[in-house]
Amino acid sequence: MPVFSNKELGNFGETQACKYLESIGYKVIQRNYRCMFGEIDIIAIKDRGIFFIEVKTRESLRYGDPAEAINNKKIKKLTKIANNYLSENNTGDLEIFIEAILLFKDKGKIILRHIKDIF
Repeated sequence: MPVFSNKELGNFGETQACKYLESIGYKVIQRNYRCMFGEIDIIAIKDRGIFFIEVKTRESLRYGDPAEAINNKKIKKLTKIANNYLSENNTGDLEIFIEAILLFKDKGKIILRHIKDIF
């Protein structure tokens, strides 16, 4: 992972996350959905589910594990954003999931962790 600005690092992580998700059967339908409650990085569908996915990317673990950024406050915020999206879009009877993808560099390798159904 080359050295990035924060915005470039976020875009890199989201692109890697989309590639990973598509490789395991998710269909990305939107990136960077914004509303009055904030932003969600990726919205995808798979089977009978709609997935709201937060991506956290770190160049190293020097400032802690990216999972630490997915706390109860963040989950509440993601839930509000997801509900807003659902009220604006007819998604039928899809089951709703909130997930996270964490990317970080460790010993020169990019590590990706997928945390499923965090809410």
